[in-house]
Amino acid sequence: MKRFISQKKLPTLLVIIVIIFSTILISISISRIPDKVDTGSTVNNQSTIIEINQESSNRFPLLFLTIFVGSSLTIFATYFLLKQSSEETQLKFEKQLGEVKYEIISAIANDKSQMSEEKINQTIKSTTTALNENSNDAMAYASRGGAKFNTGDYEGSIEDVNKAIELDPQNNIAYSNRSAAYAKLELFEETINDATIAIEINPKNQFAYINRGYAYGETDQIELSIIDYSKAIELDENFSLPYLNRGVGNSKLGDYTKSINDFNTAIELDSSDPIYFFNRGNSYLSLGDYESAIEDYNNSIELDKYNATFYVNRGNVYLSLGDYEKAIEDENMAINLDDKLDSAYATRGICYRELNELDKAIDDFDTALRLNPNSDVYFSSRGSAYLNAKKYEKAINDFNKSININPNNSKTFFNRGITFAKLGEYEKAKNDYTESLKIDPGNRLAQERLDLL
Repeated sequence: MKRFISQKKLPTLLVIIVIIFSTILISISISRIPDKVDTGSTVNNQSTIIEINQESSNRFPLLFLTIFVGSSLTIFATYFLLKQSSEETQLKFEKQLGEVKYEIISAIANDKSQMSEEKINQTIKSTTTALNENSNDAMAYASRGGAKFNTGDYEGSIEDVNKAIELDPQNNIAYSNRSAAYAKLELFEETINDATIAIEINPKNQFAYINRGYAYGETDQIELSIIDYSKAIELDENFSLPYLNRGVGNSKLGDYTKSINDFNTAIELDSSDPIYFFNRGNSYLSLGDYESAIEDYNNSIELDKYNATFYVNRGNVYLSLGDYEKAIEDENMAINLDDKLDSAYATRGICYRELNELDKAIDDFDTALRLNPNSDVYFSSRGSAYLNAKKYEKAINDFNKSININPNNSKTFFNRGITFAKLGEYEKAKNDYTESLKIDPGNRLAQERLDLL
């Protein structure tokens, strides 16, 4: 059965009732005191005036008592309301602090069509036969290297491509394929070098632009990555991959409108890839369009129900909507699929913290930190849980660790300041609020807390 009045609204209701009650009492008292005494025109009036004045004087203590009691209750209720509001705002602040970053998936170009396992094996077999007949066939090495790439044998791919380049230094496909293998191994400098050589040999090598763009993106050279993806689109506007990757670049720059446009085009060209819907869902989520985000995550899950990250991010939407039970369901599913996914435990921990199930929240943050011990966000999130559990020393310890990893998070200083204030260490609290404001001058809550000290 639904509640007619939520607990959050009770302080407001209390203030209203007290004010009405006080007003009624004051009005009754005032109404019983004559506004004006009729002095009359006869001498006999004098006794009447004295009686009225005596009656009025007897009512003044009641009036003052009523005003005092009513005012005191009103002040108390207002203070309680403000305190409640402050605590709710603080909780929201901590929730923003603990949110997990949304993973963005990009892709590396090697072959426009996803090779089937049968075709990969056939290519490896035929090229091996060709190389047995002619060990100087550079194109056979390049092709076999490409096939090995598609099996996940990146070192084997590089070995074959090295031989192809040795036999034919002008083979742009070989350089392009090796750049893709280097990218998979996260050797981004080598990726950029090989892709650049491929482009110099053949300026129309679309894959080389995509691979170099990917490496630029992974090394935070986003603008350069977008230039390369745009060039790849010019070379073939009907290939979905560069739209996907350019959309990821625009997301990283915070231009979500452009990223959604790119993902829309990618989906129009290929609606079978769950990653396209997933990335568009991330952009919608960043814009606060939760309904569209959920729809895209649903599409991703429908196309690939075994990808744990899809459930993590949909759970983040439910977290943002305050639907903690659904968020927990999604994080449980993600953990069942991948019990090493730290973001799933962290998001579920935030949900438990919001539900005031603090022991469960702390357990989840413990697990997230075992999997990713260098996350300042996870330390801050667990610190907030300890703060809510009134385990202030442990909270301070976690905030300290978070600040050591990332000294530029205004919210961590703010939350540590609250904890110091709880411990009565007001000078330390003042220092933390001041530091929080240095990092983020717009932190209104930190300024309010500082003004109270």
